[in-house]
Amino acid sequence: MRRNYPKPKVNWLIPLLIFFLISCTSPTPTVQILSQNTTSQTLMAEVTFQATLSQPLKEGENLSLEVLDEVTGIALNPQRYPLQRQNDLKYSVRLPFAVGSLVKYRYIRESKSIAIEYNTQKKQIRYRLYYVKDPGSVEDFIAGWNDTPYQGPFGRIQGVVLNALDRTPVPNVLVTAAGVTMLTAADGSFTLDGLPPWTHHLVVVSLNGEFVPFQQGAQVIEEAMTPAEILVQPAPKVQVTFVVTPPEDSPSGIPIRMVGNISTLGNTFADLRGGMNVLASRAPYLTYQQDGTYRLTLELPVGLDLRYKYTLGDGFWNAERTKQGEFRVRQFIVPAQNVMIEDQIETWKSPGKGSISFYLTVPETTGANESISIQFNPYGWTEPLPMWPLGNHQWLYILYSPLDAIGETAYRFCRNDQCGIADDLTTFGPDNPGTKRFTPPAEGIKITEVVKEWKWQLPPLEPITVPAGTIPPKPGSFIQGVAFPADYHPSWQPFIPWAIEDLAQMNANYLILSPTWHFTTTDPPNLQWLTGVDATWEDLSNTIQIARSKQINIALRPTAAFEKPPAVWWSECPGTSGWWKTWLDRYRTFILHHAALASVSGTEIFILNPENLEPVLPGNSLPNGAPVVSDADLKAYWIDLIQQIRKIYSGKVAWQISSSQNLDTLSEILKETDLIFVHVYDPLTSQEDPQAENLIPPARELIENKIRLIRDQYDLPIVVELAYPSSKGSANGCIPSNGNCLPLFVFYQGGLDISAAEESFREQAEIYNAFLQVISQSEWVAGVVSDGYFPPIALADKSVSVRGKPAEDVLWFWFNQFHPKE
Repeated sequence: MRRNYPKPKVNWLIPLLIFFLISCTSPTPTVQILSQNTTSQTLMAEVTFQATLSQPLKEGENLSLEVLDEVTGIALNPQRYPLQRQNDLKYSVRLPFAVGSLVKYRYIRESKSIAIEYNTQKKQIRYRLYYVKDPGSVEDFIAGWNDTPYQGPFGRIQGVVLNALDRTPVPNVLVTAAGVTMLTAADGSFTLDGLPPWTHHLVVVSLNGEFVPFQQGAQVIEEAMTPAEILVQPAPKVQVTFVVTPPEDSPSGIPIRMVGNISTLGNTFADLRGGMNVLASRAPYLTYQQDGTYRLTLELPVGLDLRYKYTLGDGFWNAERTKQGEFRVRQFIVPAQNVMIEDQIETWKSPGKGSISFYLTVPETTGANESISIQFNPYGWTEPLPMWPLGNHQWLYILYSPLDAIGETAYRFCRNDQCGIADDLTTFGPDNPGTKRFTPPAEGIKITEVVKEWKWQLPPLEPITVPAGTIPPKPGSFIQGVAFPADYHPSWQPFIPWAIEDLAQMNANYLILSPTWHFTTTDPPNLQWLTGVDATWEDLSNTIQIARSKQINIALRPTAAFEKPPAVWWSECPGTSGWWKTWLDRYRTFILHHAALASVSGTEIFILNPENLEPVLPGNSLPNGAPVVSDADLKAYWIDLIQQIRKIYSGKVAWQISSSQNLDTLSEILKETDLIFVHVYDPLTSQEDPQAENLIPPARELIENKIRLIRDQYDLPIVVELAYPSSKGSANGCIPSNGNCLPLFVFYQGGLDISAAEESFREQAEIYNAFLQVISQSEWVAGVVSDGYFPPIALADKSVSVRGKPAEDVLWFWFNQFHPKE
């Protein structure tokens, strides 16, 4: 008989909500050994989910709750539970969960098709959160659906998350209410906009469990702001060792990974291709033991609700299954002492299906450090899976599951997980449906494939001629480096060490990182971190650490990005005084967040980059004619922002400009900085296929007679940043397309096949050679940087990236002349 649990009492403090969550657990040195059977002893609690609709369902429609699985994939393995109707607008359901569970859920409308709930910002809700401490209930408001958006009033929750022990800000924790989510900034601040009037369930969790989850009701009032100060308790950590026994018929020593709901186990917290959330290449391998078991030890926070599984692929492909053929997702609430978990994998196989063994031979020109991936397309391309090297350019992958859940499936091969970009020449392109296919077999089969040529592999080229004789070295302070593009994908991170190794071989001494947040809405102007498209604090810190290990300095250049073309975004801005105040506040938070990262990571240079932000620079206006902030106020804003940066960051502060930019209205701002980075992509000649000797005079004219004037006017060091694509017409400043010039930003995207452009590796190399010869003779130039260096793989494409192209060899030569290695 179902027990009726009492509704927990909730205390409200309005208008200020001050929340406290204190934990008193601590680790001990004891090691407890748990087997699979221990999970049957887990304490359970019932949770009542009560949902209120903004408008009644139609006849034939039903409301259900989805409990989501972020390890297999949010879209791939939901558990659905119908809600019981109480009246036209209210529904409820009661479900049991293990105490300590962090439940990820959302509501769906079921009829002939399924609709996922939308928030008031007309975006699909990824998930809501509920932390199960004891029996309880939650009351949710469903704002709308894709076909019936919310039409009512709004409010917001604005606050700060602090460490309960010392009241220091807690950055990078997830704050969510009503399906609206945001990560806290470095100062612990957050804003949840567009919330309907309601008492919402506010939840705060750290992505990897470093702090104990917090939850509390928060009342939102129409056209009002609910302030919240939230204190969270840090969770102590213990060591958890996983010992797993594979199935008896598993090939001996086959590589097994562990994937889970934390970033350490490959979770990207993003919606990736094919409904995936976990990337195999970001998940750790277990270590094979002589007794046939596998082992992995992790340091995990006490109380973490760990969801995990063992896999030969990711959370969907080749993941462990039950004997009944179901996806296996394990749950473990981390205890307050060191512990060993003993797990047994039942099977890799799909019921009634045999395995498929893919044997692949790749070209001998394939890079020695490159990894080969296989990608499957059962209903759309999913995320690539690393294959297993056999040596001598041979690779293997055995696919076991879920072959019972798919039909005819396409597949293709690529390098470094960059499928759609670095593919087999015959299957290149993100929208290529694939020509190689299989149908899941009843018995095991073997497929043998040969990649004859990779897309974007550099053909044999004649070497570039560089000057003979002695070239005087530059002072130790001279900056010579590259800039990664202001793009990001979680699949890049596993291959960052190889990119930085290439920089070290080039003798680069600086790497510029351009982390982004995105403007997701126009009114209000929300500038926030987006999963999957903006680099995490964790990934940025990891990249900085790798660079430092190679004696490469870091410059951080935070860059505001847009979910739509910037010109369109700016044209939709209302430009009211309240709107401008919000914009300036949000941008300040974005900049100071990254200044804090620069400070804690010891970054040498912090660059302010107002690219695509012309309306907030003095002397500019909005394209739609809406009011702008006065020039005096904008000058004061930028000067004050630089001063605030200096309060938390002790390194050099720089400003980014283009070589053709009018600086008259920026004089007072530039005087507050320490150096200037000048973006150079000016036309140099009208000649076709120019040589370095033809390019040196215009390059010298640009450096000595244009850029030097900037140095002389502001008496600041100048770093020249080059951005020339490896495309014919690059030196002309115009790569033609249908009688027009293609914009430069098109060529920042690595691997984009621009049919109107023609590759010209020599032209790019000759441009670099000409500029570097001029810079070698210009003692006043403080540095030179190559922009758009593509991190995950070397591509002989048409982009501005020099990686893997002759221009990289040119940089290698000059960098070693400027700073000879001892």
